Amino acid sequence: MITERPMSTAAVANALGISRSTILNLARQEENPLPSIKIGAHYRFFMSDVLKYFNIPADKLTSNTQES
Repeated sequence: MITERPMSTAAVANALGISRSTILNLARQEENPLPSIKIGAHYRFFMSDVLKYFNIPADKLTSNTQES
């Protein structure tokens, strides 16, 4: 079974080519927030949720979206 690993704000921002602060603002907004989980003070994202949110096909991103 393949389990998707949560990604950091920086990793998601890098994969999408937008700023980290934009990702955080989208996750914090009250209406239609970017799906995330909050662990302490840190947000984590599943790329499958991010792609659905932005309506981006998975094959449109580079293969460099996995965090080490």
